[in-house]
Amino acid sequence: QWNKFEKEYILPQLKVDKDSAVLDIGCGIGRWAESVIPLAGYYFGADFSEEMVKTARNRCSNGGNCTFYNASFNEIAEKDESFFQRKFNRVIIGGVCMYINDKDLEKCFKGFVKHLDEHCIMYLTETVAVETRLTLDRFPSEALKTDYDVIYRTPDEYNEYYKILTEAGFKIVKQDFLPHLNDDKQYSETDRWYSVFER
Repeated sequence: QWNKFEKEYILPQLKVDKDSAVLDIGCGIGRWAESVIPLAGYYFGADFSEEMVKTARNRCSNGGNCTFYNASFNEIAEKDESFFQRKFNRVIIGGVCMYINDKDLEKCFKGFVKHLDEHCIMYLTETVAVETRLTLDRFPSEALKTDYDVIYRTPDEYNEYYKILTEAGFKIVKQDFLPHLNDDKQYSETDRWYSVFER
């Protein structure tokens, strides 16, 4: 249902067309790629998980106008501008920042701005803490069958990081919670929140 909402409501706001060079950080198995690649001039998807990158590449590489790359947000931000040989005018970052420590996250936002075109639209979404910041350190997850490390920041905390973007000329077009689709009490402390930026 979240995927359906994003594709029907968020994707049109990104205004992807054949002049668009899209940077998708946290591309996963290609959930955004499968919708964006047919519309875009070029798509670059990066993910920290090598297995997910392999899956995305197998699912979505038929068009030839795309690249899938195994790298974290930190690594993408640290790349020299010549690495991409282009500037990106569309950006998607989803479910990535909550796995990055505060100091590193600041470096990520400061570093990746150099890869963005003068005119650019961005969609950022994260799971956030509804009331107060929640940090899980090696938290056992039955669903994932492993321990879990994550920082659920509040929207206000993210907006402090987003000042790096507004100082670089971006304006907040929209901020809101995604439709509330989970009534399970164990997830009541967190929710999905998104921002759309443009310059």
